[in-house]
Amino acid sequence: MIRTPQLLPLAIAAALAGIALPASAQQASASELEQLIRAQAAQIQALEARLATLEAQSPPRASQAPSIAAQAAAPAAAPAPTVDTATQTSAPSAPVARRSNDDGLSPVLADFHSGAPIFTSDDGEFTFKPRGRFLLDATSTSGSRFGQRNLSATGIRRLRLGAEGTYGRFGYQLEADFASNIMEVKSAFATVAHHVGGLEAELTVGQRLSDRGMDGATGSPVVHFMERNAVAGLIQPVRGYFGVGVTERITGSDWHVTGSVTGDLINDTRGQDNDSLTWATRAHWTPYNTATTKWHLGGWIFYEDLAGDASPLIRSYAAAGDINEYARVRPGALPGAESSLGYGAELGVVQGRGWTFAEWGQREIRGHDAGTRYDLSHDAYAVSAGWFLAGGMPVYNARRGTWNKPSIEQDVTAGGIGAWEIKARYERADFSRLPTGGEGETTTVGVNWYLNALARIMLEVSHWESTNRSGDFLGPDNGNTFNTRLEFIF
Repeated sequence: MIRTPQLLPLAIAAALAGIALPASAQQASASELEQLIRAQAAQIQALEARLATLEAQSPPRASQAPSIAAQAAAPAAAPAPTVDTATQTSAPSAPVARRSNDDGLSPVLADFHSGAPIFTSDDGEFTFKPRGRFLLDATSTSGSRFGQRNLSATGIRRLRLGAEGTYGRFGYQLEADFASNIMEVKSAFATVAHHVGGLEAELTVGQRLSDRGMDGATGSPVVHFMERNAVAGLIQPVRGYFGVGVTERITGSDWHVTGSVTGDLINDTRGQDNDSLTWATRAHWTPYNTATTKWHLGGWIFYEDLAGDASPLIRSYAAAGDINEYARVRPGALPGAESSLGYGAELGVVQGRGWTFAEWGQREIRGHDAGTRYDLSHDAYAVSAGWFLAGGMPVYNARRGTWNKPSIEQDVTAGGIGAWEIKARYERADFSRLPTGGEGETTTVGVNWYLNALARIMLEVSHWESTNRSGDFLGPDNGNTFNTRLEFIF
């Protein structure tokens, strides 16, 4: 019940009258006492009537009105913001903080379940999330017949900072990489969510990770190995994983299809030559999709019209990992390239705590050299598998045909053991159909320790073999490489 300050004098008077009653009773006769009691009873009834009238007319205090209104308007649960799948996690949510709106501004919710805060307006229309990656690598190679290949070194594989967010059906993401003391823009795009024939769709404008293969379309912090497989790394356009352009994605409950038209990277020099122009599409289907079992089928294709300065035309195969520049399989030079056609296929199964995937791809390059036209090709394939021993589960995105971050059941920071995953992969790269191209293969076994949704430690041991027909390390060779990584992402 709410009372106003004007009632205070009346309450005090009533209290004093009650206190004075015993003193008067001691000095008065019985009849006088009875008259006094009746008079005071009438006075109390009048005070109560006046009090009830004043309470009915009195509004809530100004300091209380916003609180009551906020409670009435507050939704039962804040809408989940849209976040990039590269950092998406299925870890349990942490407490949500709500900024007070006593200043008259709209309330803001802060959700810390993914490590970095996700700020969301009370109506869910606006979200904002900082993002970042820190990947520290170490490598050691031995057994090669070439001394320079027996390299031990450390390096920062990725050092990225950025932000992402949404405003209604519009979204955006900006991210730059500062590894190797060079600032390079990676993601810089805006999206618009819409519908096509009743299906969910998304239009992207800008530079975004291309949708090409299972490993190629998954963000690097989520791939189960330190490096994406040979198919993703070698069967790709000159522009690589990214390119400025337009992409349309249509999504069903267990399938998706994308189409894109892109040019060169944001960081490429502008105005000196034409861009290489790439048309690409990918589709996947999950024909069997239950809570514990997923079957994956996918395929992709791209065609690129190459500019005169397109480089690097073909990337070398990093048999011992990214840091060791010497232990690579070289494709050799191929001057006069005019266009290329790449295509590939994907097959995989996720079953409970385990998974296995296979990918294959080929790229055909057409051009002319010294007056002679050529049509040459190179290919690659990879087979990989993994099993979570304890503390976690693989998370497959059936709507996009990519990996999400695994679920962590026993967070180390909460006293658990984290999640432990063992893994193995065999991959092969073949440039032998090119004039001076080599070939190579790598077998890798390893373990991943996920401390929580933010941190992962990776250990891998590889045996590789290479045969080069160009470069400094000619002929057959083999070696063993130990790679490790400390990864922190948000």
